[in-house]
Amino acid sequence: MSRLGGAKSWRDRQAKIHAYLEPRPEFKILNAIVQQPHESAAQQSLPDAVQQIVDLAPARIPGDDALGDQIYALSLCVLEVVERTDDPMRLRWLVEFLQQLRKVALTDDSGQPVRSCDSLVYTELGGFGPVFADTLGSFDPLDSDILPEDEKAWENLSVFFAQLTGTSTADCTNWSLWSLTAFHYAFVEPRGPGNAVSNLPTPIAVRAACIWFLYAGEVLWSNVQTGFNFGKVPKGEQPDFNREKWNAWRQRLMEYQSRFTDGRTKKFIEDALAEIKRVEGKGH
Repeated sequence: MSRLGGAKSWRDRQAKIHAYLEPRPEFKILNAIVQQPHESAAQQSLPDAVQQIVDLAPARIPGDDALGDQIYALSLCVLEVVERTDDPMRLRWLVEFLQQLRKVALTDDSGQPVRSCDSLVYTELGGFGPVFADTLGSFDPLDSDILPEDEKAWENLSVFFAQLTGTSTADCTNWSLWSLTAFHYAFVEPRGPGNAVSNLPTPIAVRAACIWFLYAGEVLWSNVQTGFNFGKVPKGEQPDFNREKWNAWRQRLMEYQSRFTDGRTKKFIEDALAEIKRVEGKGH
């Protein structure tokens, strides 16, 4: 999917969304977290940030769309701040924000728990999942002409969701399904210019796969050990996470060590292989 004729980048194509989000208080609250000068200041800001978000929730009337609209905007604001953050190490502050937000259980005027998309608000991050999934599914890391700003945004999103997966056991924060998508792009379906079959994926596809090992390696290895599957395993088939796949992922990264020449991608590969070795050593 080469961008010929001056076509816009992935980020540019979201310009209308950006214009909608920037004036919103949710965006300003979240952006202030990652703008804190250091981690201790960010951690101290989180309780107030959570309370400010909760205070923005409209009247909790059953069947009223206002709360759903606010959750939709909040979900988009989380992702927008993630994509814009210069230092990916600061993304863990947003992960911690969501973990603290999940301690808040909204109730309606009758005292009943409030749900969105069949999940509790905010305990199960009700309403967040569809927005997060839509964004993750909108980017093609095998695009042959990805711009640097898009690569940066995608790396940030990968770090954020891998960290979210690696720091909690709750179903609503388990995004390891998307690690399988990242591995498919990096290890199974490499494409070259014009979507032609290629021996190598794009560097960003490889780095995104490495990010999942780096930030959620223990969760992924646990998934492999338990034979974790999303849904029921079809008869005669392997679960989504299994030893054969894990070994193939490791082997492909080892092959990539000598085939990628840019230092940054090579460093990601080396670090991912080291993390794979570390988690494998913790148990079999």
